[in-house]
Amino acid sequence: MSKTAAQTTPDGTTERGMKWFSGVTAVLGLWIAVSSFVFTGMSQASYWNNIVIGVSILLIAGYNTYRLMNGMSASVASAGLVTILGLWMILAPFVLDTSLMMLLWSDIIAGALVVILAGYNTYMERKTQQTMATGT
Repeated sequence: MSKTAAQTTPDGTTERGMKWFSGVTAVLGLWIAVSSFVFTGMSQASYWNNIVIGVSILLIAGYNTYRLMNGMSASVASAGLVTILGLWMILAPFVLDTSLMMLLWSDIIAGALVVILAGYNTYMERKTQQTMATGT
């Protein structure tokens, strides 16, 4: 369903805020990918994990940003997938046994921010779609 640019979500958040959250999430994905080149001495598993997951977050969140910028509603499934990828980034340093403390904290903080921003967008878009479907 298409929304007008001035429409607000059920809790009063403007669509502009959702665009901003989605855009920042895409930038965080870029940081996660670039961090593979910033931090040296990491394992191959951490190196490729950050590149693959970071680029995935960048592309998927970028897709939602594009949709929102063009008057379409965000994809709930895409935002949900980005939230799951953010959760993985929080866990990855422990699963992949990251020994670099700067990389560990970078992944945890970036992952947490992705979870918060993408999770919020997922929740609000789902709530908006339910409101529009029921007409209330």
